[in-house]
Amino acid sequence: MKVYFLLPSSGQKVSGGFKVIYEYAAGLTARGMAVEIIHPANADRQAPWLQKVWRLWRWLERSLTGSWKPRWFQELPEGRGMTWRADLRLWGLKPGDVVVYSSWLTAEWAPLHANTASVRQFYIVHDYEHFMVAGPGLQQRILDTYRQGMSLVVTSPAGRELVARAGREPDFEIPNGIDVAKFCPPVNESERTRIGFPARPETFKGTQEALEAVHEIHQEFGGRFSFWAFGPYDGDLPDWIEWSPYLTDDNLIRHYQETLVFVTASHYEGWGLPGSEAMACGAALVSTDHGGVRAYAVHGKNALLSPIRDSRALAENLRCLLVDASLRAELSTNGLRTMQSFSRELSLEKFAQAVLA
Repeated sequence: MKVYFLLPSSGQKVSGGFKVIYEYAAGLTARGMAVEIIHPANADRQAPWLQKVWRLWRWLERSLTGSWKPRWFQELPEGRGMTWRADLRLWGLKPGDVVVYSSWLTAEWAPLHANTASVRQFYIVHDYEHFMVAGPGLQQRILDTYRQGMSLVVTSPAGRELVARAGREPDFEIPNGIDVAKFCPPVNESERTRIGFPARPETFKGTQEALEAVHEIHQEFGGRFSFWAFGPYDGDLPDWIEWSPYLTDDNLIRHYQETLVFVTASHYEGWGLPGSEAMACGAALVSTDHGGVRAYAVHGKNALLSPIRDSRALAENLRCLLVDASLRAELSTNGLRTMQSFSRELSLEKFAQAVLA
């Protein structure tokens, strides 16, 4: 039996959804299973032919340069189990093989694979945020993929809500796991002096609201705290924010461990991996109530949540934790305990059982 993981694009940019797939693939590989992770230049079956030609050119270009590879993820040996293809056609499928779809774009290829051979098909629902910002036509395409008869795997209440719109119940609910042996608090908690947040170009990631909130705090507190951000943001950031477009896990963990309060400002998320990772490292979380965060955060218990698109409320919650050390310690302690129940090994075990059942 071979397990194929289908992704919607190259792995060049850091992505929480991609990271989850890579971790499942690494875990199954470590268990001796044959795994292939497929990255396509063109995942859109309905793309206009000119766009397909352009993407074929991109496939050729990146094939020569290797720029499609996820160099930020280091748990799989380079090249092992990873492929760069023009699209998501699969040849050589055998009865008993497993195909795992990671997005609605990849799931639109499912009927083609089902007709090729008797394979088992699983669909990990990571598209909550994309559905919420899509127009009616695209929303219908997304909902149609949930009705194709594949086994649906959701990661959070947001995913359950999404597949319910298509009249489906999930076959499995497996939360995203955190490697709690690596993502853990530092030995010396007194070293926490930083405020961090993810920086992404998509509007629904809320980077603008995060910037407005931390700018307000920077003006008020001056040099008492330092600020950092990570992610492939394509806008301008103030020079008082340390920005890294890509961070390996080791460097990301170090940043989390130096962070007093971590901020996420997304409008919609199917989970929200940075917020959960920061909590696992002992940082207090200030977040918008973006949907996916409800899988692991409860306002006033282990985090402070605020309405989406409200930078003033985000800044006020951030200010509250910076001036109230007792509340900050309570939330970070409770957050750390919460994340202990979301271990990566537990999620991998549940996923492996589903695949092997």
